[in-house]
Parts: sequence; C-alpha cells; structure tokens
Amino acid sequence: MDVGVDVGTTVTKAVAFDADGRPLAEASRPTRLVHRSTGRFEHETEEIVASVNEVVQELAGTVGNRPGVLARIAQLFAEHGVSIEIMRQTIHRDAESNVESAELRIVTHRASEAALAATVQAVKGLDVINSVTSVLRVEGV
Repeated sequence: MDVGVDVGTTVTKAVAFDADGRPLAEASRPTRLVHRSTGRFEHETEEIVASVNEVVQELAGTVGNRPGVLARIAQLFAEHGVSIEIMRQTIHRDAESNVESAELRIVTHRASEAALAATVQAVKGLDVINSVTSVLRVEGV
C-alpha cells in the first residue's frame, strides 16, 4: 500500500492506494493560516505536523452496530498500551438488507510500531469487526 499526503493551504489530506493505484481510504483535517503583522499569511509548524499525524494515523474499519462494540475496541487499545485521541463513528444502513454497520475512524496518540501492530491484529480478531480498511502511520515527526 502507498500513502500520499498533501498539505494544502486549507486542508491536510492523506490517501492510501492499493498496488494498482486505486484509492482505498482517505482522511483530511482543516488547516489554518495565521495572518502575521508583516502582512504575510503562514501556517504554524506544530499545527501542520499535528494535522499530518492525525490524517496518517487514522484507522478506518467497518464494525457491527451493536451496544458494547466501541467499549471492546477501546479495551483492546488500552490492553496494548495505545491511547485513543479521537474515535469517530459513522452509521451506514444497507438499502437492500436494512442492516446497519458502523465505520470507525480512530486517531491515536503516539505509540510504538509494535504496540500499534499488536492492537490492529487484536482488533481484526474481534467477532464484531467486519474489516479493517486501512492503517496509516507517520513516524519521526
């Protein structure tokens, strides 16, 4: 998988691509410009680094929409020493079957590669997980 990151004037965006160049997942965060007394507009370096970390560490997956699912996932993160910063859930309903599923996007605080990999494997093993679409990571920033 390849990941492209674009830090633009108003948004930071990351897109993951499969081996054939097809987009698999994307994430974005708004960025702000600061108006300096010199009349120039600039980005704050720390904010840009944070926005890149957020979009690249976003983990997307599809899970069953049942009570307790988020608690089970959060518990696995805790057991592996990975702290969750943001967890966003979007509900989807299949038009034909009328079955609900939920898409999760999880942004973590800094974590080691080993801890994150172990967490992802544990999450994939949950019976409530239908798929893990992508795991995007930024290191060294």
